[in-house]
Amino acid sequence: MSGHHQRRAAGGGGGGLTTLSTQYETTTVTSEQLSVSGQVASGDLILVYMSNSEGDAGGPSTPTGFTSVGNEGVVDEWGFRTSFKVSDGTEGNIAYQNGTAQGTAVVLRGDVPITGCSTYAETSAISSSQQDATITGATLPTLITGWTSNSGGNASGETFSPTEDDIYDTGATRHVHHAWYKFYNEDDTLDTTVSTDRSNSSGSEAIASAVLNLTY
Repeated sequence: MSGHHQRRAAGGGGGGLTTLSTQYETTTVTSEQLSVSGQVASGDLILVYMSNSEGDAGGPSTPTGFTSVGNEGVVDEWGFRTSFKVSDGTEGNIAYQNGTAQGTAVVLRGDVPITGCSTYAETSAISSSQQDATITGATLPTLITGWTSNSGGNASGETFSPTEDDIYDTGATRHVHHAWYKFYNEDDTLDTTVSTDRSNSSGSEAIASAVLNLTY
């Protein structure tokens, strides 16, 4: 993980949800369960990035109480899924199923509690070294999140445009290697395209991005 970064409003902010920062991040490569016990507060946003080694077309199951963004997919025999939930402050263990699964959970906290999250758009690409997602028209505040994976071993050299606010290196092989996010508040100008470039990596690639509208 690169550290706890905080995204501030351009020019000092105009109220509302103006900042979003990483509160907690955890990864497992040996279990189908992640723990955020004691790390969440009501109004946090929990993101879970999951992958498995069973090649199921739906990827790992959506954890109870979470919403899948819909960008599940398969590269070689590996399945993937991204899910989110607005925390009520009581979450402990996050369980999911489907094969030998690896997962990363990230807790994001705003300067005011988040009350809702919905998928505006999502896209994924299999066996592709670059993916461009158009995000014009999303309602601010907006969160863009995504991940990259490689079936041939640890991925390296990924670049994201615009530059991410935080990136999480899971250190895993043949699974989700990096997850990232960028936050736009109501004082920001939303970029029209987000690009993920994995042209410096080898093996069969998987890339996914999601645009999430936030309410507070």
